[in-house]
Amino acid sequence: VLALLGGMAESEDDYGVAPGAVRAAVADQLPLLLPLLASPEPEVRRTAAWAVSHTRANAIALPALRARWDEEPEPSARAEVLAGIARLDPQGGA
Repeated sequence: VLALLGGMAESEDDYGVAPGAVRAAVADQLPLLLPLLASPEPEVRRTAAWAVSHTRANAIALPALRARWDEEPEPSARAEVLAGIARLDPQGGA
């Protein structure tokens, strides 16, 4: 489900809906998605980081990913957290 939501948020295909509506709908679910960044399963954490970052909800997602960066021990999940941070803040501090 996380991969599906992330893919929906990532997609630029707005066929039949207002531009950005699907991404906004996924972003509205961030209160349910953000706790998954701390799942006991590394694959869930990795996929959650990917999905959350594609919402482009910088004000909510970026602080959560930065906080996760400080805690994430699993290399593949940590890499996706970093990729998500870069996706949301490509200038590195904007």
